[in-house]
Amino acid sequence: DDQLLEQKLDDKDAEMPQYLIGEVAEKHVTGGGEEEEDKQVEITEEEASRIRQELDSAMRKEMANSNLDDAKWGEQWEKLTILTGGLSRRLCEQLRAILEPISATRLKGDYKAGKRINIKKVIPYIASQFRKDKIWMRRTKPDKRDYQVMIAIDDSESMMVNSAGTLALEALATLTQALNLLEVGDISVLSFGDRVNLIHPFGQPFSHTSGEKALSEFSFEQKTTEWAKLIKSVIQMLADARNSKSVRSRTSSGQQVLQLVFIISDARMQQDRDKVARWCREALHRGQLLVLLVVDSPDPKHSILKLRSVTYPNGKLKI
Repeated sequence: DDQLLEQKLDDKDAEMPQYLIGEVAEKHVTGGGEEEEDKQVEITEEEASRIRQELDSAMRKEMANSNLDDAKWGEQWEKLTILTGGLSRRLCEQLRAILEPISATRLKGDYKAGKRINIKKVIPYIASQFRKDKIWMRRTKPDKRDYQVMIAIDDSESMMVNSAGTLALEALATLTQALNLLEVGDISVLSFGDRVNLIHPFGQPFSHTSGEKALSEFSFEQKTTEWAKLIKSVIQMLADARNSKSVRSRTSSGQQVLQLVFIISDARMQQDRDKVARWCREALHRGQLLVLLVVDSPDPKHSILKLRSVTYPNGKLKI
């Protein structure tokens, strides 16, 4: 009886796809699968608070000293990845439902001509005396994400004054890790203030070394935040990236490259809001989606919810 039971189990394993066998074996060994993985990377609130204090203190000291080696920035990026590891995995699963695969790389369908024969259709094809001739498959099933995602971080002085600088860098680590896990496509990083600085261009993978370089480029010392200049520069950069990608990987389908921009800032907007709104509409018209992530101050007195704007419609003061 034992031998017969083992033979049945072996037969079931042979019928089961290899990726499912690996998943079952992994859950059996770890005793819980995904929950076990989360326990391995989750840290306590006390540890997270301690790492944030170390990061904030280290960033302030390192920003005052421009002659730092890459090893110091690498240590800080390593701490950020540890701190945001669990959040990045949860964010990845949420983005998986939003950013759907758009590049058709898998074979699908019943066609009279194609790239590969569907073996399951061969016998019905012969039995029908060669009438049911739709036995070919084509690469028409979306299976790969191919987005261009840009992350723009406010590098102005107000970010450090409002204690939002370290939190913005945490957001950078969370987003880049989540997007890499999702294999979303191309990732770009830039900083902005009174000038726009491209830190990591499209077309290059965002690695641990890229994270080190990104940290070293932020100073949070720029005096102003030129929002109109930022949106205008982002539109031009994305247009150039789209044209460059179309030239490199021109396809017969002519599918448009989808572009997404995460802007991380404390959202202190001092300039002409109407001009910024016009540039935002231009970005939307070009198919570029802008997402503003507001990093608020932990001090309620300096929260963005407490800010008021002053306008003069028809020459009258309005708050």
